[in-house]
Amino acid sequence: MKCYFCMQSEGVSDIGKNMSEGLFVVRWQCPRCGPIYVFDSAIDSYFLASISENDKKKISICLRNDYERRDPDRPYVKIYNRADLIRFIETYREMDAIEKMDNALLTLENKTKFIGDSFKIDYKNDYPLFHCFAPAELIRIIELLHDNGFIKGEGVAFSVNGNMLISAKGYERLRELKRLGKDSRQCFVAMWLTSEMNDVFNNAIKPAVEYLEEGKIEPKYKALRIDNKEHTNDINDEIISEIRRSRFMVCDLTGYRGGVYWEAGFAYGLGLDVIYTCREDWIKTIDLDLYDKTGNKIEIKQEGIHFDLEHRNRISWKMDDLPTFKNLLMNRIKAVIV
Repeated sequence: MKCYFCMQSEGVSDIGKNMSEGLFVVRWQCPRCGPIYVFDSAIDSYFLASISENDKKKISICLRNDYERRDPDRPYVKIYNRADLIRFIETYREMDAIEKMDNALLTLENKTKFIGDSFKIDYKNDYPLFHCFAPAELIRIIELLHDNGFIKGEGVAFSVNGNMLISAKGYERLRELKRLGKDSRQCFVAMWLTSEMNDVFNNAIKPAVEYLEEGKIEPKYKALRIDNKEHTNDINDEIISEIRRSRFMVCDLTGYRGGVYWEAGFAYGLGLDVIYTCREDWIKTIDLDLYDKTGNKIEIKQEGIHFDLEHRNRISWKMDDLPTFKNLLMNRIKAVIV
């Protein structure tokens, strides 16, 4: 068979269909995108014809990185729906060249078992893992890493197709990337931006982050929500920049916002500590009893926490008890962020 997203057929194996929640699930294994489980209705011919080849590549990148970020101690059975695929397309922001170089270096370090371990890259299948849109782009990123002295050949000569090592300069760059957040006092807050949630930020999240240690006159950390920062740049560039500058993130999953999930994934990929929170009535998917003007029932689901983060430790809270939420979050920050 041919993968529906990266469009290759070599090495792609059909695992077959099964049923979940009364719906058919299409399953296949792709060496480029990873193991994929998606509801049959999510990839009908109309949807696949309506998205561009570039959109399919964005989905491929997100699928592969979702798989690589999985908890290795848990069975990986994640079923994607149409909303997930649309979220991948709408929230994906392509990195610039320097960001791709930094991301590639971090990815290579994660792939090695110890300092000085060698690695070899499968350009044909691994380019989505490195947020590249084609094998040739990944080859150029690797050449740039070598040209800047961050990697070297295992032997005397360097070859993009041979075994490589991270150099001493490469490890220095990795330390710089990790220190950007470790030396920071900033906490990036990812959350649903509504007037009601403004009260949650101002009366619970911000004071919990900006707590005062005994004997201090200034808070140890500062809470940043991107809409509270003055800037003239592209909002996505500002988000990426501020997450990189942050020591940790508070991610509130209330509202099932695609951008919030994307920001949490980016922070997780950088190795930042992410503290998850969610309003109680948004934790589970529920059916809403809504009716149109003629009295006909409208079938609408309020999406709860996505499967990918459902198992993560989190703080649940209630709108009518923000003081308790503030204390729980403050205590979690004191216990986790060191």
